[in-house]
Amino acid sequence: MSVLPETVTVLVVQPDERAHAPVQQALKAIERPRYEIHWVTTAEAALAALDEHPHDAFLIDCELGGLTLAKQI
Repeated sequence: MSVLPETVTVLVVQPDERAHAPVQQALKAIERPRYEIHWVTTAEAALAALDEHPHDAFLIDCELGGLTLAKQI
């Protein structure tokens, strides 16, 4: 049986608040594990965020690099 971590750090790459808000609400509604969300609006900012802090998971908007950005990560 695997044990869930207390906190999962997620990098979310989405262009604007309208796109980001539903994702943030869904992750915040989950009680355990707790999701620490780092939101950026460009592929360049996503790569910079990776240099600053390790992330456990990534959600990338298809319009902002999608698979290309995922391969760089």
